[in-house]
Formats: sequence, structure tokens, C-alpha cells
Amino acid sequence: MIPRRSAGLAKLMPSVAARLQSTMTPKELDAEFQKSVHDLAPKYQSNPGTQTKNGVLPVAEALQLINSRSYNLLSLDIEHYERHSQNVLELGVSVYKPAYQAHALFPHIVNFHIILKEGLNYFNGKYVPDNRLKNVTGQSILATKTEAIEILAKIFEELDVSKTLLVGHGIGSDLSVLRKWGLQIPETLRVVDTTKLWLSLRITSKKSALWFVLDKLGIPYAFLHNAVNDSYYTLVACLMLSSPEIRNNLVAKDLKFDLETEEELEVRSVRCSPSDESLDKRGPVRNSSIVKPMYFHLPVAKDAVKFVEDKLKELP
Repeated sequence: MIPRRSAGLAKLMPSVAARLQSTMTPKELDAEFQKSVHDLAPKYQSNPGTQTKNGVLPVAEALQLINSRSYNLLSLDIEHYERHSQNVLELGVSVYKPAYQAHALFPHIVNFHIILKEGLNYFNGKYVPDNRLKNVTGQSILATKTEAIEILAKIFEELDVSKTLLVGHGIGSDLSVLRKWGLQIPETLRVVDTTKLWLSLRITSKKSALWFVLDKLGIPYAFLHNAVNDSYYTLVACLMLSSPEIRNNLVAKDLKFDLETEEELEVRSVRCSPSDESLDKRGPVRNSSIVKPMYFHLPVAKDAVKFVEDKLKELP
């Protein structure tokens, strides 16, 4: 049988959802928001006294603040030289301000791509793709480390840290780099980790790499390991993973009989997404000395009509 929550925990869930709901979440989203919070495992809840590392918010609190549409989202990514991580090659920053687009059907995101002059003599390509000049979001900026620090400081100042959430996919190491540079980042800065947002869906597959999350969510992408491409895609994934309606309806829940334990287990998957098997054939060839990114899925060779029919059946 599917493991049931304890009676104490069952009583806790509604109270947590009600406390987080407040007036921060648009009224029309109340029911969906409560449902999405109730579905969270205890470790992702926002209980009093919850300790966070590097300012990373519990998932429940992150969902609340993002859905309030009162906080800017600043997505950050740093690319390093593959042989010496202390050598920074690029910085990517993507900004979403809900103040002028609270009800927009698609977000307007402003992107900044900074290529460091100090890193121009270093090239990736053996373990990580060299995509420094493959910015798909627009214009790149060539700057010194000193200029980059000044640019980041101006972005933080413009957005007002007290009204901004920093977004990243496993962002702890990037914050450490910026603090070592001397950038004044308040310890009170609140951080949303998209890795945790993804894992909180409790998809049966335990993979959480950015490319895997993007594929599963149906977000087209190319040239990852370019700093601004990564910051942009991370922000788009964050917005999707923070949507109560997406969280509640995109995850399919099925029962599978476990022959070893002789129990029925809940299996979770993302509707209309590529199978894990097909995704294993996509991406850089890890066992090669030359990194060869593969950005396209292999075409379906047979049963084309059935393939489309099956995907349509998965629609919520």
C-alpha cells in the first residue's frame, strides 16, 4: 500500500498551507496554492524554526513569495575554467520584474551576459562545452573583473535586495565566488534553488541536472554552459516550477506493484515529457575526450501516429 502520512503530519499540512496562503497569494490561486503546498513532503515545508543553508528558502516559502508577485527574481550563473575553477570565464544574469507584468501570459525577462577579459586566454572543451560566444539571449558584454563587480552591484542596487529573490540551480558555489570577489551580498538575501523546486515534485527519477529538468518541463534550449543561457533557462524553469497549477496538473501519479516488497508504490512522472531512456541519448558524450553536445532528440522511427496519440492522452 502507499505509505500514509502520520495523523500528526496530516493535521499539520492544512495549517501550514493556511498560514502561507494569507494575502500574499492572489485570491484566485488560493485553492491551487493550498493543494500544491499540501502535496509537499515535510522537509520542503516552511515550519517555524526551519534552518536554511546559504539563505535557500524552504520550497513552501519560495512558492508563497514568488506567487505573491511582489518580489523580483534575479537568476545568476557563473561559468568557470574547467581545469581551475578559480578562473571565472563568464557571468550570466536574468531579471524578472513582476511589477509591470503581474498578469502577463509570458514573462518579459532582461538578460546580461558578461565575458571576463581576464578569462579570454582560457578555453573549455574537454569536460565542459566551450559555449562562451553562443549567447542566445542577445548582446554580450566584455568586461574586466572590476567592471563585472560594479555591474553586479548596480543590478542589486536597482532591484532592491529586500524585494528580490536570488534564483539559481545549485547556486551556493556561485555566491561563494562573488563574496570572495568582495561583492557585498547581504546575508539576509533570500535564495530560491530550482534544484529543490524540482525535487519537491517527487518525480520517481532522481535526476536533477538543468538539462534534464528543462527537457522534462518541455522548455526548448541550446548551448548550456553559456552563463546567460543557463541563467535564463533556470529562471524560466523557476517560474514553471513555482506555478501551483503546473505543479498540481503536470505530474502524473500512478501505482506500481513492487515485486520485492509486494507493495503498491506511487510512481510520479511528468506528463507529455520525453522518456528517461530517450534523454539518455541526448547531451554531451561524457566518455569522450572531445565534448560533442547533442541538442536534438533522435526522431521516432515507427508508430508515429501512436506516439502522438499517446502524448495527447497524457494532457491534464
